[in-house]
Amino acid sequence: MFAKIVLTIVFLAFFSESFGQKYLMLDHYSTKRIRIYVGDQMYFKLQNDPTLYNDFLVALGDSTIFVSQVKEPISLSQISAIYFPLKLRKVAPMFTNLGILALISAAVGTQMKEKFFDPKDNAITGLALIGTAQILKLFKWKKFFIVQGKSRIRVMDMNFSPLPNSVSSPEKQ
Repeated sequence: MFAKIVLTIVFLAFFSESFGQKYLMLDHYSTKRIRIYVGDQMYFKLQNDPTLYNDFLVALGDSTIFVSQVKEPISLSQISAIYFPLKLRKVAPMFTNLGILALISAAVGTQMKEKFFDPKDNAITGLALIGTAQILKLFKWKKFFIVQGKSRIRVMDMNFSPLPNSVSSPEKQ
């Protein structure tokens, strides 16, 4: 009995985010889909407008989105591209931090009486990690172009609502 209660709490805690809300879904008519939830940051371009908008998704309508800086709703048909930061770009600060730690350990290693490691190897490793981080910063954005017939953007509604009163159940007939 205790295991069932714990399993129910874990299920509700970890999986309740995907139920009962609206989100934008982008796909190329395949099973690989990108979801953008309310509150997520979006980078997007509108048709016939060269400006790259960087804004937070505030609300979703049936075929419109509301962002925080633009006062009026934006139709989904007006969006021409959505940009995403690549996961490689998010790893770059970690490589920089590891490189700095390796350089510090190389500097401290020269002052130690007992040599547990070669300070030159750590210095080379630290410089390589910092150089890798700088190269990863070049990989900035993944572009998702919305082209008629090849890709689509939709508002998905995961709210569970009761059946309307107009639909009669078979027992009442």
